[in-house]
Amino acid sequence: MRAAAAESIAQLHRLAHGFDGPIHVHVSEQRAELRDCLAATGKTPVAWLAAHGWLDARWQLVHATHVDAGEIAATAASGAGVVLCPGTEGNLGDGFADVPAWLAADVDLAIGSDSNVTRSWPEELRWLEYGQRLRLERRNVCARPGSVADAAHGRPWRPQPDTAASLFERARAGGGRAAGHAAWGLAVGARADLLVVAPDDPSLLGLPPARWLDALVFSSPGRPWRDVMVAGRWALRDHRHARAQPIGAAFAQAMAALWPDT
Repeated sequence: MRAAAAESIAQLHRLAHGFDGPIHVHVSEQRAELRDCLAATGKTPVAWLAAHGWLDARWQLVHATHVDAGEIAATAASGAGVVLCPGTEGNLGDGFADVPAWLAADVDLAIGSDSNVTRSWPEELRWLEYGQRLRLERRNVCARPGSVADAAHGRPWRPQPDTAASLFERARAGGGRAAGHAAWGLAVGARADLLVVAPDDPSLLGLPPARWLDALVFSSPGRPWRDVMVAGRWALRDHRHARAQPIGAAFAQAMAALWPDT
C-alpha cells in the first residue's frame, strides 16, 4: 500500500475480476507506512481497502501488524484472512500484531516466511506465541479453552485448549486457504504433503506422542523431520535429500557472487 499509487491498486483490482484464487497484499507492517498512507489518502492502509469495498474472501493481508479495532472488524466482515510473519517482523523490529483481537474476530490466520530470515514454521509459531506473552505478560495466549459457542461454530481447530495444537491447527487451515488450496491437511482431496517425525530426535526423547507437537513448537530447534513428502513425492528420506549436494553447491556459488569481496 505504501509503495503503490491508488490508481495502480485500482487497476490490479480490476484485473483480478473473476479470479478466484488468493490475493496477497503486504499491508500495515510498519508505523511509517501508516503515517505515509494517512498523509496521502486520509486513511490507514486496511481502512482504505475496506472503504473501497475491495476486501473479500480472496484477500490475504500479509503482516497487518498495526491495525485498529475497526480494521479488524472490517476484515472479519469481508471474510479476508491474515498472514502473520513473526520472523520477519521480529527481524525488522516491526512490532507485535494484536493476535488475541484477530482470534476473537475469528479471522483466518496463516504463517508466512516473507523475507525468509527463517523458514521454520515451528520457530514462527513459537515466536508468535512468545511475542504475545511478552507483550501482554500472559501465558498460553493463543490457546482456545473452548465454549458452547466455539463448539457450535464448526471450525475444525476450535475449541483447542492446547497452545501448540491451537497454533498449528489455525496456521494449517489458514495457510491452506492463503495458498489457494480448497482442501488442506490430512483430508480427502488434499495434496499429499507429509512430515514424518523422527521419534529418536533429542527434542522428543521420552515424550508420549500426544506431547510431540508441544515439543516441536516450544523446545530447542533440532531436525525432527525424518521424511518429507511434497505433492505425493518424497523430497527427504531418512534425513537425506537426494539433491542436497548439487543444491548446496549452487547456493554456495550464488552467495559467492553476491559477496565477491569477502
